[in-house]
Amino acid sequence: MSRSGSGTAIGENNTVVTGVQNVHNGLRWSVVVWLAVLVVCMGLAGGYFLFPTGTEGDDRPQDPEKAGEKPFHVRVRQVWDLPQDGTFWVFPERLTAGTLDAPWDKRAAEQYTSLGGMRGGRNCGEVCTPVSRYHVTLTGNRLQPVHIDAIRAKVLSKKAAPAGTFLCVPPQGGGPADTVYVDLDSSGKDGVEVDKHNNPTTRIFADGQNRYAAHGEPLDFIVLGGTAEPVLYAWELELELSYDGKQETQTIRLENGTPFQTVGWLNVPAYDVVYVQHHTGKLVESGDKRPRCTQPS
Repeated sequence: MSRSGSGTAIGENNTVVTGVQNVHNGLRWSVVVWLAVLVVCMGLAGGYFLFPTGTEGDDRPQDPEKAGEKPFHVRVRQVWDLPQDGTFWVFPERLTAGTLDAPWDKRAAEQYTSLGGMRGGRNCGEVCTPVSRYHVTLTGNRLQPVHIDAIRAKVLSKKAAPAGTFLCVPPQGGGPADTVYVDLDSSGKDGVEVDKHNNPTTRIFADGQNRYAAHGEPLDFIVLGGTAEPVLYAWELELELSYDGKQETQTIRLENGTPFQTVGWLNVPAYDVVYVQHHTGKLVESGDKRPRCTQPS
């Protein structure tokens, strides 16, 4: 390119380009660049508002299922119906009365447990059956209501009941409580209802009782595991659940992860020794080797 005068240039092929044209072309490219930058910035801003990366201000409930949590939060504790149960303890070895003569409070339970003792309960209707009682609280943990379709026990082990020493503090009378009863000796081991006399019925609890829990809603049960055999069961509870068109099974144990236990103390043919608490508080050896709670004279 050669110059032909102020503000004028001769380009290739004798094309004349004036200074005004140079200024115009420069402004045009500047506007194009600024428009491109503006479009990019607007696109980024729109993406931030349409697809925010943070969770600030997001008040939608989190889905516990996606977090891998169970359908129910569970609380379990062993309970006693003192009017029916009294205080029954069984031990694998023959013990002296002096070994067992402890105040009737938490210290006695700790001492008896350290000696290998197991406390037993019973459920009395037309007949009395050895049982264990557990208070189970299930709190719904799904965005949709969780329905209980079945309650049954799963036996983990079964062995002979301890038959060394039987200790009885006689009960003082009383009445039954609402329960879900599981016959551990049965084939199905389904939880059933009890009648007004506290006898287990053939009505499966989940079939006759429509129980479900919304998110955060608790359900309370007293679950009894009973046996008519002289055995010691270790077992857990299985819940068949449904929610939002899905099915799931949840297993229930004690909160420390150990199984439930039920000892058939009442059906042991004979103990090595039987003690009954006298009304004076003293333990007296019974002449009967059967687990009877007759008040000594």
